[in-house]
Amino acid sequence: MVRREPAVWHAVVALGAVHQHIEPGLMGGSTVWELMAVAQSTRSFACLRRRNPRDPQMREVTLLCCLLFTIMDVVRQEFGTAVQHIRAGLRILDEDPRSFSSAGQPLHLFWLHAFRHLDTQIGSDRLFMGEGSDASSSTEDASRGSKVAVQPAVDPTWPSWSSHSKGPHTVSSARHMLEPLYNRFFKFIRQCWRMSPAELQSAAAAPVLAEQASLTAQYHRARHFWRAFRMEQDNSRLSPRDQRGAEVLEIWLTAVGLGLQTGPLHGDLAALQRFTPQYRDLLHRSQCFLARFPQRPTLLVDLGVLPTIFFVGDGCQDLSVRWEALQAHYAWPHQEGPFSAPLMAARLEHLIRAELRVRVRADLVASLGLASHQPVKSCLEEVEELVETETDRILKHMRSVSSYDNEEDRERSAHLLSALDQMHDHWGSVARMKRIEGSSTL
Repeated sequence: MVRREPAVWHAVVALGAVHQHIEPGLMGGSTVWELMAVAQSTRSFACLRRRNPRDPQMREVTLLCCLLFTIMDVVRQEFGTAVQHIRAGLRILDEDPRSFSSAGQPLHLFWLHAFRHLDTQIGSDRLFMGEGSDASSSTEDASRGSKVAVQPAVDPTWPSWSSHSKGPHTVSSARHMLEPLYNRFFKFIRQCWRMSPAELQSAAAAPVLAEQASLTAQYHRARHFWRAFRMEQDNSRLSPRDQRGAEVLEIWLTAVGLGLQTGPLHGDLAALQRFTPQYRDLLHRSQCFLARFPQRPTLLVDLGVLPTIFFVGDGCQDLSVRWEALQAHYAWPHQEGPFSAPLMAARLEHLIRAELRVRVRADLVASLGLASHQPVKSCLEEVEELVETETDRILKHMRSVSSYDNEEDRERSAHLLSALDQMHDHWGSVARMKRIEGSSTL
């Protein structure tokens, strides 16, 4: 279809330009590749507008372009536009859910799986096409609603988990069975991270706790399905690609089980310490997977184990484990969907440094016999200097993402900080960082 459909061809070229733009491992500033991506996307839109709407291929061409545009937006972390493209694709599916592709496959399920996986990566709170307090949602969508949802309240594939009669499953079909769980989990974690510890202890947490209970039940059914799936699989007969795919699914199941317990506790550092062994095990599994991963591409459209490694670095309270997670980000500067290893490493380093300053400050104030409110400016300034010195000493083996020497690198640094702010805002980290930084100031 790429060769015979100009709209698809231009969209593929645009995606290739986005890939080249992030090839150095970090998006930065305005480049010729970024300009090329914009130009090719515009041409693809123009080709779609010129197409005859009665062309039998029009639906499939438009869906494929929607998918490519969504991937580009997800990679560039332009989540509002990505949601718009997902909704556009779902609107097309909603018009005729019983249609088939030119190859005879059901369009509805095939495209729904693809769009739902991209929605999982975004972690959007707007599950239904007709929902929407988002600024990007249209009045027409909100008024008429939609029968097609990225993640319905009761997913149609879920009842089949109660029995395994439809087996044997392939790795691909097992992934489709697990996708509803991962989709809800991403949204649950984002919701937890966007709430303060005080909110999580108040009545405002009731919907989150209800979702936690519902997801936990769903998770246990998923584990039951996964055990049955692994029993029927002969690992030696799986292709290397399927073996890696099955390993990633199992790592993600482990992360979901841990995240369901720790999500509402993200502000309770003492409570999180109890989960250090589980965090360490999850990191070890992810590291073993990476050690066997033969390629090191710069961009993966699919999700691998990068989010699980970040999850360990963000939540584990053992500094040595967090340090290993941070180094894993630096070891392979790549991007999985919207998750950029350099950006996530920057966020982890920022978070670890802020939390270390809190700990070091408390220890130094206690050892010097000072009260935190003691109005002796010279003493407080001395403690502040000691805090910085001790924090830098602890972090001396951690590479700083902000040490750039030339103008081009400084421009990348500025773009990194901007992208980092965007990531903080999307995943609810802004308030958390302000609380930590405020408590680390004398």
